Amino acid sequence: MKYFNYKNSVSALIKEESEKIENVDIENVAFFKMMIERYEMALRITRHSVRRKKIITQINMLKNKNMFWANVVTDSSKIREIYIDENITEREFVEIISELYKQEFFIYAIIPEWEEELLNILSNQFVLVKNIILPNVFPKSTGYVGFVKDSQKQFVYEFYLRSMSMAIVFSDEDVSKHLDNTSNENIDIHNIFESNEISHITIGSDGGWLNITEY
Repeated sequence: MKYFNYKNSVSALIKEESEKIENVDIENVAFFKMMIERYEMALRITRHSVRRKKIITQINMLKNKNMFWANVVTDSSKIREIYIDENITEREFVEIISELYKQEFFIYAIIPEWEEELLNILSNQFVLVKNIILPNVFPKSTGYVGFVKDSQKQFVYEFYLRSMSMAIVFSDEDVSKHLDNTSNENIDIHNIFESNEISHITIGSDGGWLNITEY
């Protein structure tokens, strides 16, 4: 994908809705998805309240632009959102997930080493694929790349509660063989599902909604 200045591109391409949009292709949508993912990763590792507000504002702006372009190009995926109450209980959250996944499903994640409580809860249910060094984290910290097969929906809420501090993807497809492709330079597990067109669910900023992508 070629690099371009996205602010200038927005100014040049987004006009009145009634006008014909030219020179818009799937690369534009892919670019904004990539930018959104980067900001969401920054949000997960940033604890400063002012910075978090700025990042959330930027994410919302990018999502609006991405939604516009997604409506004028052909995309094989169907994306919908389920909004979540900030005070949702474990029972309520599990009910939502159970409606989406009637049977067993996988939780793919990069768990930071400081999430010792979660690691203890998971015990030997977490299948470790590899260790990586988490970027933009000081002091240097390790991330554990792996997955859990959550047949009874007993761990999904624990991951939801920690969704701001780690990368998490839900899916009923086994993509464990792809996890080994992650590295210190490429820690985007979400891209595994996008590039292979595999249906999946991610958690939105601040745990406010579920992003459901179906192919």
